[in-house]
Amino acid sequence: MERTGVNLEMTDPAQLRAAAEIPELGIEEVDASAAPTVCQLYKEIWADGGGRSGWSAGQWEKELSPKEIRTWVANVADRPVGFAEVGWQRNGHVVIVVIGVIPEFQGRGIGGDFVSRITALAWRPPTTRVWLWTVPDEHPHTVPNYLSRGFRVTDRGNEAD
Repeated sequence: MERTGVNLEMTDPAQLRAAAEIPELGIEEVDASAAPTVCQLYKEIWADGGGRSGWSAGQWEKELSPKEIRTWVANVADRPVGFAEVGWQRNGHVVIVVIGVIPEFQGRGIGGDFVSRITALAWRPPTTRVWLWTVPDEHPHTVPNYLSRGFRVTDRGNEAD
């Protein structure tokens, strides 16, 4: 199945327009041992069964193990409500591979704050570009959230699922 997506990027940390901070939102960097939590969160966030919904915790552990991959879990009142997988590339580029919040916590500003915090972490030197690929129809606020944070569309294209 092919999905039409959109590439977005920032090329300067000054482009980041942070969302309002949500005081109850905490983020914690985790390692590959958090794969069962990440696996469950992915299934909750993308309940339609697409993408990596069929992955096992073992597949997630392998995905999150390389040293250039860093992962954060978003928590509200000690409950995991989202996660972000971020990859550091050798050319100074950083890709937000996956980021999302479970549906029960969407619409509260948590996604905007989470994207803001993860993007700020991605801009730690020697980063020269932060980018991502997303599917606009996954959620109506997906692309508007990234645009509001300062990302700009670079092109549209397909990804083979």
